[in-house]
Amino acid sequence: MGISMDLMKYIIAAGVSFIISIAAIIMGNFLSGILIFILLFGGYILINVVKGLEKETPVNNPPAPTKDN
Repeated sequence: MGISMDLMKYIIAAGVSFIISIAAIIMGNFLSGILIFILLFGGYILINVVKGLEKETPVNNPPAPTKDN
């Protein structure tokens, strides 16, 4: 049993985000590195969530008939 491709994408994105945040820690301060990691990795997760929402097509139900008196 291997790791699914989706999980592998998240692991790679986390690794890239971690490397960039380490560079920010070296160049700036600790808090900026943590925030950059959260923004990069969180942004990647949100992009994938939005892509998943776009693939789901909503079902168009006709409006219920109204009763006129």
